[in-house]
Amino acid sequence: MSKFDTCEACGGRVPSNAIKCPHCGSTELSERSPASMAGQPAPKRTGLFLGLGLFLSVGLLAAIGAVAAVTVLVFANSGPSTPPAVTAAPTTSVKSGGFAAVKARGKLRAAVDPDAAPFLSRAASGGYEGYEYAVLAAIAGQRGVEFELVERDFSGLIPAVAAGEADLAIGQLAPVGAIGVTWSVSYLQYELCLIVPVSSPAQTLADLRDKTIGVYDDPAAIAVIGEDLGGAWTRKTYADYGYFDDLVAGRIDAVVYDCPLAKYELRGYAGKLKIADDALAVRSYAVAVPESDPELKHDVDVVLRDLGGSGLLQKLAVQWLDAPIRDAYETRGKRRAALRSGETLAAFAERTLGDAGRAGDVHTANRDVIGADAEAVYGGMLLRIP
Repeated sequence: MSKFDTCEACGGRVPSNAIKCPHCGSTELSERSPASMAGQPAPKRTGLFLGLGLFLSVGLLAAIGAVAAVTVLVFANSGPSTPPAVTAAPTTSVKSGGFAAVKARGKLRAAVDPDAAPFLSRAASGGYEGYEYAVLAAIAGQRGVEFELVERDFSGLIPAVAAGEADLAIGQLAPVGAIGVTWSVSYLQYELCLIVPVSSPAQTLADLRDKTIGVYDDPAAIAVIGEDLGGAWTRKTYADYGYFDDLVAGRIDAVVYDCPLAKYELRGYAGKLKIADDALAVRSYAVAVPESDPELKHDVDVVLRDLGGSGLLQKLAVQWLDAPIRDAYETRGKRRAALRSGETLAAFAERTLGDAGRAGDVHTANRDVIGADAEAVYGGMLLRIP
């Protein structure tokens, strides 16, 4: 079930298709041992390279076809006869990429994992539902294009885009380096949270010194706990479900987990477990688009900025993920604040740091959220204050 490797430089969790660590930028990444992968899906790199192989094969065939076309053209014009008049190719207003090309071709093809509630899953009444499905529908609707789902498991999402099988992918993807794709502005910033039994007096990680804490197989979560407790805790690592059952049975004292998933799964433990702290650390999700289509990335960024600025992304997060709307808060002593509607990074830096000249520092601290374009921001976006 785990979908991540470990950064040897900082110990952070890194998606298996990443080429560098999103936390420190290091390329020193290590895969887990085969033993720790038992019972889990195939590593994402396998699917990635298969997808890349398909992508390169298509490119090779295209190149061969181009050479053949040139050869035919040369021989056709090598005779002494007068060549026929050249007719100009018809002009078209369709761009080489972006939503214009998608619309001209037909439907927007989106690679998704259909078994990822509450983000995207099959609805009992038919069709699909979930936060990311609603975001995808809003993206397509805003640009007036129909869309269809290209179903893959999580490990196959990025390869589907890289191989040209999908125009984009959405599915709890962290914006880190991957072959063949680039990333949109973030559509969701979410938190890690601390879960304890309802009878537990623990309110923070500091209250769990010398206790046993359960974690998903996630180096980043382990690092967060270690920052507060050092070595004064016992770790129980999970590669699959079972953490909440152990917590109810008293076999562990707490769990650190992704908040949106925790809130969804805790519905089955009402009156037994509670979230003691819902702001341990913040992460981001973004849309993967082909690296070869910068126009589509630009178009998706524009749409997400519109959806974010209108407040729709926040409303959908509240509806599907029970996400709180925050203006300013701290995650373990690190300040964050929401960008106000129409606010630039310079204005944000002036308001939070008292110095508009530190806009570049704000951008650097939030590259996983904003991306390379410092203007790709929208109201409600949660940013770290450096």
